[in-house]
Amino acid sequence: MRSRYLTTLPALIGAILIIGVYGCKKEEPKTQRASYEEESKTQTQKISYRDFPSHLQAILDKRIAELYTSGGICIAGRVKFNDGSPVGSGNDVMINLHHDIDEPLAVYEGGWFVMYRTVSSRYAGPDKGFVLRAFGYDPIDASFDVLANEITYVDFEMKRTPPDKLASVKGVVTDANDRPLEGADVLISFPFSYRGTPDGARPQMKTLTDPNGEYSFEGLSGAEYSALFAKSGYAYDSHKFTPPEGATVVKDVKLYPRDRVIIDYVYQADGSPNFTLGDLKTGTIDWSADKGGVDFSEGKVKASGPGVDLRLYQEQGLLKFRVVNTSGLNGLYDAGAVPFDWVTVADETGYTGDDKACKLYHVYVVRTSEEGNYAKFIVSHEDGPETRGQTKPETQKPAHKVQPTTLSISYADFPPYLQTILDLRTLDMQAHGAPA
Repeated sequence: MRSRYLTTLPALIGAILIIGVYGCKKEEPKTQRASYEEESKTQTQKISYRDFPSHLQAILDKRIAELYTSGGICIAGRVKFNDGSPVGSGNDVMINLHHDIDEPLAVYEGGWFVMYRTVSSRYAGPDKGFVLRAFGYDPIDASFDVLANEITYVDFEMKRTPPDKLASVKGVVTDANDRPLEGADVLISFPFSYRGTPDGARPQMKTLTDPNGEYSFEGLSGAEYSALFAKSGYAYDSHKFTPPEGATVVKDVKLYPRDRVIIDYVYQADGSPNFTLGDLKTGTIDWSADKGGVDFSEGKVKASGPGVDLRLYQEQGLLKFRVVNTSGLNGLYDAGAVPFDWVTVADETGYTGDDKACKLYHVYVVRTSEEGNYAKFIVSHEDGPETRGQTKPETQKPAHKVQPTTLSISYADFPPYLQTILDLRTLDMQAHGAPA
């Protein structure tokens, strides 16, 4: 009897282990649809992975793999127009996660949309803002639970705005002398980020001003818009506006000639604030307001990318400097209209991330985005309405360029005790072969 129990014991233990493995199967995560049990005013029927076309399922597979390995959030879904008009791409509708982040979603034929990347799971949680915008349709500002480490699926329908509630905008574009500008580009879009969307797709309206400088747009629903005005040779201008339902907004704009500056700079690459010794790089940069920012480490203007320290932008006829990637450490200060050589050491404090007016013949000091490096530059030339034809002030003459005196003196004019010193200097020069 004892031996029979001993014989069956291993089999009994094995059976218990098998039951433990299969009976304690890991619980599957809740499906993405679980957060949408309650009906939403802006969401239509719920969708899931299997509803997407196969070529978009391949994109979803990549996002799911990214979420599995690195965590984060991803939103996907579908939008339709209630009048049956097709949604072909992001040129028809703009969709953005807009809650502590402005993250655009890629929109595909049929109204399907997917985030073009996963982002941090810190953006997960309840009541996250989500915006949908399309010309001629009521804007949607929704909120819903965004799931962490899995895809959140949502579905929307946009309603066409009734004709009597559609608004319009019109105006006149002129130059600095109030003369109408013909052929100026005017573009209306929605003020949300569209970076990363396929081909930079976004809904927009475009037109050119007529010979009287006039422009107009119709069919605007009650949302906020961004208007961009541009013409070759002029600095662009932009404005935001929200038209009341059924109203016409008048937006007149004045464009100013595109200005430029020339700066002479010294870049200290060894982390020292000293501008007279060390690994110094010097040069001259011709810089227009619409050409990007300066990377002092490379000594050139770049459209974008890492290393850009300072940007130049234009507000009407005024040029301003803007620090890039302000961190509380890097920044800028204006040392004033002083000779460039006078600024030999960068100050330890006084740097700001606030915009600074560009002033001719002023010296500026920058603590760059590269850790511990400094640059100084002087605005040696500026094209602008307030500085064209301006001459360099007398205060800019370097202090060391002092004219020699015309009064002549000799050894006999020195006091006796100083003549003794001169005698020693003469003997010293003679001993080293120098002429007395």
